[in-house]
Amino acid sequence: MRYRLMASYLGAPYQAGVGPSDRDVTLFAAAPPPEDHGFSPSVGHWRRQVTINDIDALWESRPVGTYRGEPCLVLDDLSDRLHIAYLGMDERRAQQLGYWQVDRGVFEVVVPRHEVRDLAEDRHEFPLTTLRNAIPRAADPAGPVRGAGLNGPGTGGPGIGGTAMAGASSAYAGPGAPGAFNGQAGPGAGGPGYPAGQFGRQGMIAGQMAGPGAVAAQR
Repeated sequence: MRYRLMASYLGAPYQAGVGPSDRDVTLFAAAPPPEDHGFSPSVGHWRRQVTINDIDALWESRPVGTYRGEPCLVLDDLSDRLHIAYLGMDERRAQQLGYWQVDRGVFEVVVPRHEVRDLAEDRHEFPLTTLRNAIPRAADPAGPVRGAGLNGPGTGGPGIGGTAMAGASSAYAGPGAPGAFNGQAGPGAGGPGYPAGQFGRQGMIAGQMAGPGAVAAQR
């Protein structure tokens, strides 16, 4: 259970990253997908690059819960512990709960799993029609894949000003290390980092507090 960017392709859900161009979506699967979905094997996973016109839906999967009575977002699942971010509005309260500040207004902590209550998945949809119309058609074959990789968001990358995908973070080229913190390097990753933008720390938390209707308007 962790934050993920997801896409539906030919009726099946896959973890996804945006890139190498802004109209491309790279799909990842941990198990072999149906042969007619056209995935290619890679180290420890399968992957396929499609365009934003090929997918049926694009959304963020955000596990949320409460920690000591305050709302939180699960960034990473570490088995018996959870890496969480504070979703409340009181920075002083966050510090009292033991969160550490990793960026302006962003507080995180790793806690025992059993101390996080009321876990549920929040699904925030991206409006595909708006994205298809707003994203430039220029391709950049050498560019990074952006979005959430198999182990969560990766390092920061350039975004598209004025669209819902603005500031999307670079995704892993492959799955992250088992149990690694969100944004840390795993095999095939571009490197460690806390990303900015819609799929980064501040983007995830801002979107969570604003609600699904605000996704397209962020950044």
